[in-house]
Amino acid sequence: MELFKLRPLCACCGLFLLFSYISAKLMPADKIFLLIGVLAIFILLAIVGRIFRLEKYGFFSLLMCLLFIIGALVNNLLRVELPKTQAEKYLGERSAVMNVIEREHYSSYSSSYVVDVTEIDGEKTSVRALVVLGFGAEELSVGDALRADVEFYRPDASVMGQTGYQRTDREDVTLVAAVYESDSVAVRKFDRDMSFFGKLFSQKGVSVLIYELRSSVAARIDKCLGESIGALANAYLTGDKSDVEVSTVRDYRRSGISHLFAVSGMHVSILLGAIELLLKKLYCRKSLRCVILSVCALGLLCLTGFSMSAMRSVFMLFAVYIIFLLSEENDSPTSLFVAVSVIILITPYAIYELGMWMSFLATLAVITFYPLIERAIPRLSKKKAGRALRALYAIPRACLLTAGGTVAATMFLLPVSWAIFGEISLVAIPANIVMSPLATLFLILSALAALCCNIPLISYAIRYLAVGVSSLMTLLVENFSGLDIATVSLGYPFAKWLVIVFTAIVAVMMLIRISRKILFVLPPIAFAVSFLVCVICFGAVNPSAMSYHGQGTNELISVSNDESFAVIDMSDGRYSRFGDALDSASAYGTTEIESIVLTSVSSSHVSGLDYFLRSNTVRTLYLPEPYSDKSRELSAELITIAENCGTRVSIYNGDSAFEICDGIFVRAMCSQIGDKRSVAAFVSDGESVYGYVDAFFASTPSASEAAELISRCDTLIIGNNGVPDHQYSYDVSEGAKIVYAGTELKQKSNIHTNENNTYFNTKKVFDFRIVFD
Repeated sequence: MELFKLRPLCACCGLFLLFSYISAKLMPADKIFLLIGVLAIFILLAIVGRIFRLEKYGFFSLLMCLLFIIGALVNNLLRVELPKTQAEKYLGERSAVMNVIEREHYSSYSSSYVVDVTEIDGEKTSVRALVVLGFGAEELSVGDALRADVEFYRPDASVMGQTGYQRTDREDVTLVAAVYESDSVAVRKFDRDMSFFGKLFSQKGVSVLIYELRSSVAARIDKCLGESIGALANAYLTGDKSDVEVSTVRDYRRSGISHLFAVSGMHVSILLGAIELLLKKLYCRKSLRCVILSVCALGLLCLTGFSMSAMRSVFMLFAVYIIFLLSEENDSPTSLFVAVSVIILITPYAIYELGMWMSFLATLAVITFYPLIERAIPRLSKKKAGRALRALYAIPRACLLTAGGTVAATMFLLPVSWAIFGEISLVAIPANIVMSPLATLFLILSALAALCCNIPLISYAIRYLAVGVSSLMTLLVENFSGLDIATVSLGYPFAKWLVIVFTAIVAVMMLIRISRKILFVLPPIAFAVSFLVCVICFGAVNPSAMSYHGQGTNELISVSNDESFAVIDMSDGRYSRFGDALDSASAYGTTEIESIVLTSVSSSHVSGLDYFLRSNTVRTLYLPEPYSDKSRELSAELITIAENCGTRVSIYNGDSAFEICDGIFVRAMCSQIGDKRSVAAFVSDGESVYGYVDAFFASTPSASEAAELISRCDTLIIGNNGVPDHQYSYDVSEGAKIVYAGTELKQKSNIHTNENNTYFNTKKVFDFRIVFD
């Protein structure tokens, strides 16, 4: 006799996921009203069911749905909203004690760690934060504690070039702690000489033991394969890609195969499948195999640091085992929904986890559409074909199945690709077809390297094979990502509506019964054709544009032209808005930055760009000619960072213009007045000139040199790099537009122009867009 039906269970888990997501987007008061509304609706349904004598099974299903929905709302309200609300009171400058639980980024110039804040200004607390050290510091490990004078910001605040949410995908981070001075930091190292049980029962001891397990495996792999190949193997086996070359990670993303770095269903199937095959050869009973595989699965979770994709795969495996024991039927969608519901119940912040949703959607696509593809491309029977013919037929069949699965997964991930990444890979299908067998082989070699690193002959053979496979993989990925059409932007204005319509159609097709399964291929084809037509039409009318982004003295100019994009940064580097500028430029088909022009170089620029260049593709970095020993030192550090990230570096002196993107030239002039850096920048498309100049520049020796360019400007932006204590003046043409970044700048100005062409900012954040003629 069955203990439960699978379809109602799948529906309940689906409601749990839906209301978890809805409640994550609502304010706490709205969640309470939603909870009351849900209770009222279910009471009404219960009364109706009683009147019409609803069967007991139906009433039980209704009650289960109610409990799952209430559980989702209460879980999010108590375990997500309350910690966020409590963290708000700590904003500002504080003295804090923090324990490291995860390393996000480390280099000689800056580093960031996820920490548990245990004390703030002497008050005991428990807050999850991201601490950003804007200077070269000793690398910290999991379990280490540090006391520092920090400045707390909200996670959506920009700190050293990017927000906390951009630096880490972890939504349980409720604060960002920035440390600008190394003198205020005191570090206490975790005692790693303690016994196993001493570590286990010490503060953060479990995290330390998991960290040491991962480090031990990484060290064994490095010993067998060497550091370079070992870093790649460690990424495949444990999901830790922190030591993989920046260019390699970006190439994988542009090729649409970055999922190979996330330990997910493929990795779990290969590794546990190999263990199960070995156990079958040893004639282990099925019950014993389930126990051993479950223990191995938990060990794999520890090895991955309990990543969301690995947890989804392992919990889905457990759900399959449990459902098999309790029910006469099995159902993959039900197992998937149960697994994801358990993850969100255990870790409610998982509802925000991008990796978890990407893994969920890709798996849903595979288990939904892959069987249809398999039935459409059947195997050859032994009666109709010989062994040789079947082997030859298996190769194109495997390629077609991989292509079909890739298309299905890509289409299901389309909403995420649009909302989060703003781009989609066009080479994902051939890249997955070619890389899947190589990745499988490399994953097996990585596991063998960790197991056999101390066996001389075997370890040499593994290393020899791994070198050949990894070299071939790197070459293929470089070629795929190097294509101009490797990625296409989804940031176009029309993309939003195309994605919404496509998602709605696919959702409806999954819910209704369709007799002709071939109809499932129509939505992807229709989307591709519609998107191509819209891109062609948009490209024909898309104007070149320059945008000014200002927030106080944090100023930046971005230029978009024919899908190329460049940035001119006039800030001190602390709160540069590179990420915001790139987001706005994606609406014009941009997926990378052609050039970044710095008008000054500070330690904050070094810290911010150290992270930004690693996570975004930047072709060229322009630096001003150094004017002091300190600026030479900082420029040298930036050059080293850029070279490590595959970014070209060019030094300019302000005497001439240089091309920053297709057909757009800039001339940047910088003058030093005491400790103040004054800047003028002029952007030209060959016909018109658009300028930025701060108020102090009028008093610099370079003002006379810039006068001719200022007089030619169609639009001149007076920047917010401080307000002078005296009147300043620039000679502009009669029809020129003048944009003041602040109202006080207008009051001190002695610029004669038509008042109808004068604009000034009254907002905290000022964005101004100019379309080139």
